Amino acid sequence: MNAELIEKYSQPIEDAIDYIEEKRIRSPSRPWKPDQRSKWKLRYPKCPLCNEEYSKDNPMTKEHIHPTVLGGYERDENIIPLCEKCNFARNNVMMTVLGTSAIKNIRNRWPIIKPSIQRFIIWCHASIYGDEDALNQYSDLNLEFSRERKTTFSFSSNEFQPPTSPKEKLSLWKRAETVGRNAMKSASESIKSLKPATKNHQEVIGLPERIVLHCLGQGCEQQLRIPSDHTGNFRCPKCKHEHLGTDSSPGSSKTSIKEKLKSKSSQKTENTLPIEEFQKIILDHLEFDPVLGSELGIKIALHMEIEGHEKCNTTEFLKLYGIPRGFKKAIQKHLERLVIITGTGAGYSIAKAKPITKEKPISKAKSIPGFSNAEPGMRMPADNRKVCEMLVFIESKRNICTNWVELKELMVASKFDSKTRTKPVHHYYQKSVDQESRLLIDWSQIGRPQVVVDLMQEKALQFFSQSEMIHKNNTDENRQRIKDYFNEIKEMLSLLEVKNTPIELNNNSSQKQVQEEPSDHNIVAFRTKILDLLISEESPVNLKNLNLNIITYMKSIGYESSHVTEFLKLFGFPRGLKRAIEKHMEEEITIVGKAPDWMLKKNS
Repeated sequence: MNAELIEKYSQPIEDAIDYIEEKRIRSPSRPWKPDQRSKWKLRYPKCPLCNEEYSKDNPMTKEHIHPTVLGGYERDENIIPLCEKCNFARNNVMMTVLGTSAIKNIRNRWPIIKPSIQRFIIWCHASIYGDEDALNQYSDLNLEFSRERKTTFSFSSNEFQPPTSPKEKLSLWKRAETVGRNAMKSASESIKSLKPATKNHQEVIGLPERIVLHCLGQGCEQQLRIPSDHTGNFRCPKCKHEHLGTDSSPGSSKTSIKEKLKSKSSQKTENTLPIEEFQKIILDHLEFDPVLGSELGIKIALHMEIEGHEKCNTTEFLKLYGIPRGFKKAIQKHLERLVIITGTGAGYSIAKAKPITKEKPISKAKSIPGFSNAEPGMRMPADNRKVCEMLVFIESKRNICTNWVELKELMVASKFDSKTRTKPVHHYYQKSVDQESRLLIDWSQIGRPQVVVDLMQEKALQFFSQSEMIHKNNTDENRQRIKDYFNEIKEMLSLLEVKNTPIELNNNSSQKQVQEEPSDHNIVAFRTKILDLLISEESPVNLKNLNLNIITYMKSIGYESSHVTEFLKLFGFPRGLKRAIEKHMEEEITIVGKAPDWMLKKNS
């Protein structure tokens, strides 16, 4: 690569390297406002690359000369309007040069991909500015752009040159396709002329006959095609098990090889130890607390030394049981449900899996056909204790959550039950207390939970008797079971002593109630929502950007006050977003940096 060009474009190249090496965060892209778009169109009434006028099928788009995915800035000097087709063609050139447009993949391949990054960054600027020296060195990228754009360009003058002859009208990729087809056709005809009349092509060409055998490796059934005259050892390409060859002459028959393999198989079965013993030794050296795989390997080596083996390592240990090399892979295969392996690479950890003790439920919930079973119908939870938990959760949001849609999202995120079982509870709750199906919740019109249960029972029985889809299940027995279902919920609520006390934010005692430790369901809902807001962001993320996402989200669900503190109140948290994330999301997110530029980094 030309050192002068690298020196000339050192600044944009340095910007790209700093971003790829995570020395700074990505510059956020902002769409044009209508007045900005109009001003840019006055400056560039036509596309500066193809000189075509903008149209409905090929509109004006905002293009970054230095792509933001490679560290470009959101500044006017880095922005130029291009038609949509030229914009897409430049993006496809990046895919051709780098093989990806995802920064995660680029960082995984860094610094091997560095020369390609330098070439593409230089071309990005040179193709806009008309730098002939650079464009002459990267003519392959110019041709790739022309192929993607399906026409020919002169980047040096930034003017479109229309085709003049029929040959030029045929695009580059069409001509390449024609040449390729002619070459394939010629090669095919040559092969057909050499094809022998007999079906046994190996005899005509002079190749030895091959026989098909099955691999003798532990649990491997790979088919192996071996030349009949092969006398040496051979290895299975799948499991790497080595098979012994035959001692006979090159003209040996199929039977002689197979007999040799059968004798090897019987010898292997006699010499290897049972897999059960392998499992027992591994489990004896493990605890419920995880240890590094390397530490387990040391324990196994000490075990072999005590047993008197000459070679003491994990590979020799596996050979005792006829297992190919690969200690971690062997444990995963033969102790799949007995151990837990976490981590990747050389730093993986392994622990003994805790036995699962199945406790008998206090009362097994029986589904009611058409009401709480899997068939089409109301799909209420079969276990009415989950409905009771949901009602308690709803009561905890009184005067805090003011939107029915937000309440439904919080209930689903809290994972009381599956999504299809949680939504019906929200539906019948809303229908029972809000006849007009409004968006906002009027808590002043909603009574005690026991009263709401009676209303829900009335609505459920009404739907159960009128729905044609479940008409066959509308029997006296099932209706009585539905009544018992809701009566049990009322009894459970009475035991819990759920009180209907509105929370007044101006009351000091009420403020203390809000600042109490949130429930497990609230914590789960908070963690789920934060991860949802971060899913579109690249790690690490500035805490200020997360605040903006939260404010946008609060406005989208109809909250007048879109402050982050109001967002935390939805989950029963006191003010302080950073403190809440540190306390309840330490496994998912790590906060680094200093105030005020705190950075959130997702844990892998």
